[in-house]
Amino acid sequence: MNTETFQIPTAVVENSARLHASVHLESFFVSIAFAQPEDGVVIFTHNQSFPIGESIPFAESVVWIQKHWPSAVFKKTILSVEPLAFNLIPKAMFNESEMEQYLPQITSSEFLAYRFNEQQDVVIVFATHSSVVNLERFIAGVEILALPTLLLPGQRAHASLVQSKATLWVGKEKHYLCLEKNNALVLLNEYAGNTAEDILYFLANGCIQYGIDLAALPVFVQGTHFDSNYVEVFESYVRQVQFSENMQANSLNDLWKLHMLCA
Repeated sequence: MNTETFQIPTAVVENSARLHASVHLESFFVSIAFAQPEDGVVIFTHNQSFPIGESIPFAESVVWIQKHWPSAVFKKTILSVEPLAFNLIPKAMFNESEMEQYLPQITSSEFLAYRFNEQQDVVIVFATHSSVVNLERFIAGVEILALPTLLLPGQRAHASLVQSKATLWVGKEKHYLCLEKNNALVLLNEYAGNTAEDILYFLANGCIQYGIDLAALPVFVQGTHFDSNYVEVFESYVRQVQFSENMQANSLNDLWKLHMLCA
């Protein structure tokens, strides 16, 4: 699609007051979706990629949003952003005045802290490029989430009574792993790489670290970038693996569902 002529459909703008809007940002990638909350129907989606290394990470993505986002107020708008870095802090230990100490490796970014998960009593402190934070003033009513927040227990479309489970989000250059054991969060981290072998390697290491049987572990795989051999590789080692229903089309449908659950 020619980005110069791209335009969000008029029907979306005219009906914005009753629609949910989802935006997702990675360093060189943007996804948007608009959905009817009453029946879950996604009425429009669009993915936009940018050449890696030809611009400052996030800068081109933010400019694209500012150019194409409509002058409309949606019923709810959620933006998830791939963080430059993040840390998980127990709620009882969190002190807003000490946020810089939670991410000492970041010196030139804006910090945002959110208390998304009362079930686990944790706060995610994350850093993102200042241009991303500027979208708070540009998109009416937007709430910015750190991408790992979407994987936290109690905020997923695949709610389950299983005590131990793994949830994976696959991005363009890295992936995120959330691991639970006995209904407790034991691991939430990001890893470089997005091939099936990359992801399975770090998943297996996490299981070994926390004494979890990978072969019997329910594993949920979601994301915006998939390799063609994911199913074959995972099913060779994991008996209970469930892939996003939209993985072949790299659709945003699952992402907007997670956005709505986090709202």
